[in-house]
Amino acid sequence: MLMKFEPKSSHLRQVQYDPERKELTVHFHNGSEYRYVGFPMAAYENFQKYRSAGEFLHGVVKLYKGFKIDKSGKVG
Repeated sequence: MLMKFEPKSSHLRQVQYDPERKELTVHFHNGSEYRYVGFPMAAYENFQKYRSAGEFLHGVVKLYKGFKIDKSGKVG
């Protein structure tokens, strides 16, 4: 089951997590989307609670392999 939340952020619009695939998808207000693979559930739960979504993204999320998703949904 896909999980998601909308952080209070000027840059991040929505964060989605697929626990079966261990994939995190970050949607930005400018329309960009990035997918991070091998992302653990505990890290997703911490993301939801962290005081700054931008700090968590840059300090933790970007440690995982990430791919930009283009408008057609392709990962590249």
